[in-house]
Amino acid sequence: MPATVAANASNDVQGISCAICCEKKKPRRLHMLCGVCESSDKKSCLECWAKLLHNCDEIECVALHLKCPWCRTLMHPSELNASALSGSNAFNRVAAKLRYEHLCNLLHEREDNVDMLNHAVDVISGQSNLASMSAQQQHTRLQRARSRLQNADSFLNAYDGFTRFRRRYPRPSDRRNIARVATDFQRIAFEQAGGGVDELEQVDASVDGHDS
Repeated sequence: MPATVAANASNDVQGISCAICCEKKKPRRLHMLCGVCESSDKKSCLECWAKLLHNCDEIECVALHLKCPWCRTLMHPSELNASALSGSNAFNRVAAKLRYEHLCNLLHEREDNVDMLNHAVDVISGQSNLASMSAQQQHTRLQRARSRLQNADSFLNAYDGFTRFRRRYPRPSDRRNIARVATDFQRIAFEQAGGGVDELEQVDASVDGHDS
């Protein structure tokens, strides 16, 4: 027992080397944060542990991460928060720098997303620098663009149906017969619904133009 006490007293005076930086430290200033490694010769100072902190590659992750330099095990955030490193001066210095870097990355990501969105809206609406216009001007031009896109969507849908109809009935005579049958059905529907003469004339006109 006296020999053990003497050894401990000697260590307190001379210090023990940090396993990472190899500087002499008091035993109470050396820590083993990893729950997998248990060897006492791998204890390191908080300054060295703090240098191992890093941000996640995922931009949406705001947690700080630390991987054991000995076994390469990634510490769980709850384990890291409960360790002697969390809240220490060494941790706060490094964490503040890493948080600032992550915040800058978030701002750059937001700027890229806004630029991409503005460019996409400019292309779709057919307007340039739409974001620099007033709210009323933006509203007017976007409503016009919506109207054009809706008309284009209606046309493409009708054209798709027309081309499928032509492929299914390649002979013009077959298409005319089918169109006349469809006209008869529409005529009956208009008559039962009390439709006027103008609507019937529009149906007849559409059938005449369907032969081409």
